[in-house]
Amino acid sequence: MMSHAECVAAPNDRSDRAGLAKRIAFGIVAFVAVVAIAIAATSRILLEFIEPLKIETTRVDELFTIMRVHGVVAAVACGLAIALRRRASLPRAWPKAALLFAIVYLCFAFDQIVGFYFPPPGQSSPLVVAHPRRGFSLQPNRIAIDSEFDVRTDQFGFRGAPLLKVKPPGETRILFLGDSVVYGFMLPNGQTPVDQTQHFLAERLRGRRIRCINAGMFGYATWQELDLMQHEGLDVAPDAVVLVFCLNDMLDVLAVERGVAMRFLVNLQPHVSSHWSGTVRAVTALMAKRQSDNTPKREMWQSNRVFEPGHPGGLSELDQIYVEPPLSVVAEAWEKCFEDLNAIADVCATHSIPFVLVYAPSVHEVTDNSRYRRSGRLLGNWAKDADVAFVDTTDALLAACEHESLNADAMFLDSVHLSAIGSRVMSEAIGRAAMEALQGVDRKAPAETSARDGS
Repeated sequence: MMSHAECVAAPNDRSDRAGLAKRIAFGIVAFVAVVAIAIAATSRILLEFIEPLKIETTRVDELFTIMRVHGVVAAVACGLAIALRRRASLPRAWPKAALLFAIVYLCFAFDQIVGFYFPPPGQSSPLVVAHPRRGFSLQPNRIAIDSEFDVRTDQFGFRGAPLLKVKPPGETRILFLGDSVVYGFMLPNGQTPVDQTQHFLAERLRGRRIRCINAGMFGYATWQELDLMQHEGLDVAPDAVVLVFCLNDMLDVLAVERGVAMRFLVNLQPHVSSHWSGTVRAVTALMAKRQSDNTPKREMWQSNRVFEPGHPGGLSELDQIYVEPPLSVVAEAWEKCFEDLNAIADVCATHSIPFVLVYAPSVHEVTDNSRYRRSGRLLGNWAKDADVAFVDTTDALLAACEHESLNADAMFLDSVHLSAIGSRVMSEAIGRAAMEALQGVDRKAPAETSARDGS
């Protein structure tokens, strides 16, 4: 049986613990209020001297707003705590609830402050970031300006609107692999070859929901496209794969080891997380920076272009690419490309995905077609041996010049990249080949279903 002294001590202990909880809660909230107000005041002072300090005005103003809100909320919480601390009608558990609120609020305020210094992807964060295997890639979940046009990337770092993680029933997905020609360099949304192919297919396959996925990345060679296909490419569950090959794909691997990327295209910035929590963004950014710093850059980067002095290929003019029999460095480069194409074809065959190879010519292959057709013929021969569908869009561009009274200047923006008109012509040729590939899948599916039913 408890003594009278013990009976009296128990309530006092509870009272002491409640008082301690109230004091700690009040101290935490007061601390947040003081820090928030101090940061807000400092940011406003800095804002007055924005030019000499070279600080982005909108960022400082954003910090001022965040901290002002925190300061007001914390000050109101302190005022309520002072006003209610002597009221006996409050529940006994309110000091613990106040302490819990203060701790959660402190964590939230800390997360907001950290998040300010590690903002989510925005117009100021890089579009091209470091990649541990491919050297560089597009930043996922990004809206940015590239070549004066808005560019949006999905969760995989592909150009275009976000993809649903699970492919909706009835949706047909076509994955496009390639370099800047596929990406749509200097082309706005809706005018890239991928966008125009989707429009072409949507008009002709009205009973089918088509989604063309733009996994093109400027500067990619076939070994990078293979890596993308083996990893992110399969994650989107494509029903067909279209790889657009241009002469740069061969030139990028000419006289350099496999796994070498072109350094002039990238700034090697780490990925920027889009997570809502500033703390998570900070941890992710620090881990990405560490990973980027540990990337073996000394073995990954090639800084000289093919025809520049110092390139190990030793080529000085374009005609050397078309010499018959081919120069040894050119023949070796083509063999590297064919090895990668074989590997991509094997991945597609393993997963029963139709594979279409497309050749996109350079401007000189259109203007002087009789002289520069070797690249298309080489790829066509490989495709025939590998039993892969092949489209040389040189023919489509030449036909457009003849029947639509167009010239190369109208279809190309420079020596390699297509204009919106050239993109439209090429997309129609790709679209027809894609339709044939999808029809093959449709014919095969009922046969497989009948075989299963019969078994």
